[in-house]
Amino acid sequence: MAGEIALMCMGPQYVNTDFGSRGCLETLAGLNALARRWPRRDRNEPDRWVAELFDAARGGDVRARKAIEEAATFIGIAVANLILVFDPSLIVLGGAVAAQGSLFVQRVQRTVDRIVPAPTRIVVSTLGEEATLWGSLLVATTEARERLRPHLREEPLPV
Repeated sequence: MAGEIALMCMGPQYVNTDFGSRGCLETLAGLNALARRWPRRDRNEPDRWVAELFDAARGGDVRARKAIEEAATFIGIAVANLILVFDPSLIVLGGAVAAQGSLFVQRVQRTVDRIVPAPTRIVVSTLGEEATLWGSLLVATTEARERLRPHLREEPLPV
């Protein structure tokens, strides 16, 4: 469970709340939380209804704007906490919500700027939906290399 920020507790009012395996941050700011805040669309195609949510917000829909603002605030608090602990040089956001671009990232950045004395730059991943795949491949190849390296040193390479 190391590094599972979805489980991060987002405030003292949530300490005694059982969020199950989703965790506090995921429950308050994940796709399902957005869908509950803006229940106007089919939840089966996140990329589609999230794009519609952001289009509605850009078009002035107050409920859509509020849903985005609430999620961005929770994400901003979590990002700020991570920045304060790890001091990264860059934060990369991914997923269907972050893929909508500047509207969400600006709101996350605004929250971070209120909390962190020297905020870190926040950008959107260019990997889109494939971010998890590429991350998994990187972990797998790194692990394979580490496991093979000792065996390769034991036997001389053929000439």
